[in-house]
Amino acid sequence: MLTKYNYYEELLLSAGYSTRQAHFVGWDHAWAEVNKNGKWFIIDPWYIGNMVEITNLRELKPEFQNPSSVEVTFRNGTIVDLGKDYGY
Repeated sequence: MLTKYNYYEELLLSAGYSTRQAHFVGWDHAWAEVNKNGKWFIIDPWYIGNMVEITNLRELKPEFQNPSSVEVTFRNGTIVDLGKDYGY
């Protein structure tokens, strides 16, 4: 379970946004997500790109073909497999 929240999440929380953390199952990489107007957006400028709406991640980069799914961890500790929402 991923429990460490990054700088972007803390900054967005302090501005009043809902955030969560997501990661590829089996990979050592997590990113922040923010909810704006009922839609979740990925905040990951180093690996995925700038702020992008959640979509089929398999289409973004060739290396994204390999993960089996994506898990999301909410601030209350709830973990949900949202692979279908990300194209897995």
